[in-house]
Amino acid sequence: MRILGILDNRFYLSGVNAYWGSMARALENLGHRVHTLVLDDGSCPWNARFFDALAGQIHRLQTEQALMRTRAESLFQEIQPDIVIHHYSDLGMDLSGRARSNAHGSGWKDVYICHSDDPDHYNRVENRKADLSHVICVSEACREHVVGTIGVHPENTSLARYSFMPPRGDGDVLGRKICVAKASGRIGILYAGRLESYQKRAGDLAPFAESLKRLGVPFRLHIAGSGSLSEGLRKRLSSLVSDETVIFHGYLAPDRLFRLMENTDVYLSFSEFEGLSTSLVQAMHYGLVPLVTRTNSGSDFLAPGKEALFFEAGDTEAAAGLLKDLFSDCQRRRLMACRAAEKIVRHCSPENTVLQFSAFLDRMGGLCP
Repeated sequence: MRILGILDNRFYLSGVNAYWGSMARALENLGHRVHTLVLDDGSCPWNARFFDALAGQIHRLQTEQALMRTRAESLFQEIQPDIVIHHYSDLGMDLSGRARSNAHGSGWKDVYICHSDDPDHYNRVENRKADLSHVICVSEACREHVVGTIGVHPENTSLARYSFMPPRGDGDVLGRKICVAKASGRIGILYAGRLESYQKRAGDLAPFAESLKRLGVPFRLHIAGSGSLSEGLRKRLSSLVSDETVIFHGYLAPDRLFRLMENTDVYLSFSEFEGLSTSLVQAMHYGLVPLVTRTNSGSDFLAPGKEALFFEAGDTEAAAGLLKDLFSDCQRRRLMACRAAEKIVRHCSPENTVLQFSAFLDRMGGLCP
């Protein structure tokens, strides 16, 4: 099959593009011809290293240029895809619809990947469902909403969770992690994500850290990410930054992020809405205990109190209290870390995700190219 995935250059640091990158390689290995169209509006630097690493052919469309729509239509006609897979972009859907209507008898199936329970995703599915042949959801919670609330027929939906293939040579990560925690006398916390108010509620990092300090919890909070709240957070947490209780790392390349995960204990998320995110899957592989909001789509995947700890979005005091209890019980922390890692091995391996994608392709027209 000829498969065209449409990405947005603005999201090259997000799990969305990483998810498609792993799927593109898997689909190529299955014998499909994969193309990726990257819509570039010029608002972010072009990340050649990331996009060059994607499987298949990469096409860059600079959306601010004249004749952009004409170029896009020519590209669709040249590729003649069987399936077009959309992620975030309304523009991508518009371009696909226009090209198909002018295809003179040719056609393809439009598929949307619902990456999280972001209202924007649901609104897009609601507004475009007449044009979509299928919706792929990355969590059961997303799928339930798409079927139960939006009204997409269950047979026109699939589940394909994010997956993670760890680098070779990880060794006994869990054993090293517990030794580090005991030796340091403090619990290591990782926030990996954009420092923005919308969706991520990253501003909650400050009251959370202040609550931990007030509760007397020995901790080190690693913040891996960047965004509009970065400067304000640094100022508010300056006293904790000065003694390295809080460390701002900025954006970290994957290999550096994985090394950081090896030496931390808890994965932290304040998101108002979230899919089963790439960073959460990665962190669980490395034995980090998820401390996340109940509105996180991981809540349908993780067992409360056994594999993860949940709090209401915005309740930083409750989150700090949960972490204090976890710190006081090293045995419980180790057990939860092991359960989290085992869950990822069982359900979020690349092999499982490829099987889920293969089942979707089978329904869309068969696995044979």
